[in-house]
Amino acid sequence: AITRPATQPAVTVTSGANFTVEGTASDDIAVTHITWENDRGGGGAGSSYCCTDGNTRFLFSLWLRTGVNNLTVTAWDAAGNRATAKLAVA
Repeated sequence: AITRPATQPAVTVTSGANFTVEGTASDDIAVTHITWENDRGGGGAGSSYCCTDGNTRFLFSLWLRTGVNNLTVTAWDAAGNRATAKLAVA
């Protein structure tokens, strides 16, 4: 789940700005890694850490390009399963 910015499917910011995405992922096995991808270019892994409530928290800082940036965050578990959350940023 993407928790910052607010959990809405689209958010508007100044294009060309540094942008932070935060959220949580959980799984009954274990979350092994979390990645992000921007359809306008770019992607990778960010900081992720586990906490006492069993969720894995993630934080990505990325640079937006002019126009709509469709961001996809993908969480993977130890069995190879994945789940995604999407956010459109203009």
